[in-house]
Amino acid sequence: MKSERIPTRRDRQFSQMRRLELLFIIVCIALFLLAARYPTNFGAHWTLMTASLIGGQFIWFRQYRVLDERARLRFLKAWMVTGMFLSNAVALLLLWSFLSMTNTPGIQPNTPPSLPFWPMYLALVGSMLIMWATNRYLRWKDGE
Repeated sequence: MKSERIPTRRDRQFSQMRRLELLFIIVCIALFLLAARYPTNFGAHWTLMTASLIGGQFIWFRQYRVLDERARLRFLKAWMVTGMFLSNAVALLLLWSFLSMTNTPGIQPNTPPSLPFWPMYLALVGSMLIMWATNRYLRWKDGE
């Protein structure tokens, strides 16, 4: 006979935070794509970005608090790998943009390089896929 495992308080809190995180990600992606399509007010843009940063940090802080010790280590390792990937991708995009700007005639030298939208968006999506793959690998390695 298979015994049913009763979810603990920690399990319920974690699943609640995962649902909140999913909703938050869907809303942020929709707003990000909407902002790419239509020009927005500068103040509204920075208010939205600040709110999403604070909201994301709140969700991840709450998730970290409900994890056990092994899951906390997986969480930190996945964030480390994601940060390495994203920082390298943004640095390469900036370098590519800078080199493209210097090789293009007619651009003033005091103009700062701009980051192209779609490569930056793909870097963000890639970093999330890297985080997912890292979590899967660490769970497999731990035998879960």
